[in-house]
Amino acid sequence: MNKILTLLIIFLSFNLYSQTDKEKALQYGREGIKLVDNGKIPEGIKLFEKASVLDPENIIYPYEIAYANYMIKNYDESISICEKLKNRADAIDEVYRLLGNSYDVTGNQTKALETYKEGITKFPASGKLYHEEGICYSGMKEYENAINSFQKGIEVEPNYSSNYYDLSKLYYFSEEELWALVYAETFINLERNSKRTAEISKLLYDTYKKGIIINNDNTSNVSFSKSPDMSGSKLQLFETNYEMGFLLALTIADDKSLSLKSLSKMRQTFLKLWFEKGFNEKYKIGLFDYIKDIYDKGYGEAYDYYIMGYGDEDFVTEWASKNKDQYSKFEKYYIANKLKLTNDNSAFRGK
Repeated sequence: MNKILTLLIIFLSFNLYSQTDKEKALQYGREGIKLVDNGKIPEGIKLFEKASVLDPENIIYPYEIAYANYMIKNYDESISICEKLKNRADAIDEVYRLLGNSYDVTGNQTKALETYKEGITKFPASGKLYHEEGICYSGMKEYENAINSFQKGIEVEPNYSSNYYDLSKLYYFSEEELWALVYAETFINLERNSKRTAEISKLLYDTYKKGIIINNDNTSNVSFSKSPDMSGSKLQLFETNYEMGFLLALTIADDKSLSLKSLSKMRQTFLKLWFEKGFNEKYKIGLFDYIKDIYDKGYGEAYDYYIMGYGDEDFVTEWASKNKDQYSKFEKYYIANKLKLTNDNSAFRGK
């Protein structure tokens, strides 16, 4: 169900008995949602129209009509409705999002970007609008602009997952794969158990395997970033300290097979070194604090297998079947303790 209408339903439920027309409109809205969810979109639109007549001051119903038209690729109608809605005093960021998407899908990227930027001016804390702006730039192959938009989205709305999702994929194919690691793990913790989670779980595992180099003479190295440099001011770069810490964890590791088990041990060693060196104070990264708490509780192995598990599903399935009690305890803890980021401790490149 559309989240906006869901919130409306909850709100109006407290006022149904004194607002007969709104009650009828709400009922039409509920039935319309069911029809749209079942693919009966024209029928759903008719009910939204009835709801809008009964509750004409509510922006949600015409928005739902515009969204339904978008779903059946009637983009001109969606644009026409949203262009009117955006001028209303009660306009919401979702109107600009839908309007921009409608322009984008019809090939008018210039107008789409104008719409997102106009929306951002009115809703500067909308990570969603920055995300859509980034998607539009990506479609135009303007990847630096896309990265800037996604990162700005993290800055203004740090717990909105989609910006991390797209950044992790962009950085996976860049020379700064370290940030694919940071963004991917953050995303997995913010958006759990979705199709995208499975995709990024595998990407996280693959990024480690790409960046850790085991030579034939048994020497090893890490290459997650092109930025690290031991000379001059770059000595203090986050990338430098990250690579140094992970290289040390790799060097002292008994198992360098890059299996999930060996990677988990390296990660736990790395994080221990990170906090021992005081880098947690220098770089305020809420994700690292969150992971440390999980490790300190004794759930490091289960957590690492969860976030990287789609890189080796057979191994994780077998491990979980042999360690049911351990995984069950982790699962209960993990469900009760979610990652919550703030503007101060969200991590993005260039911060």
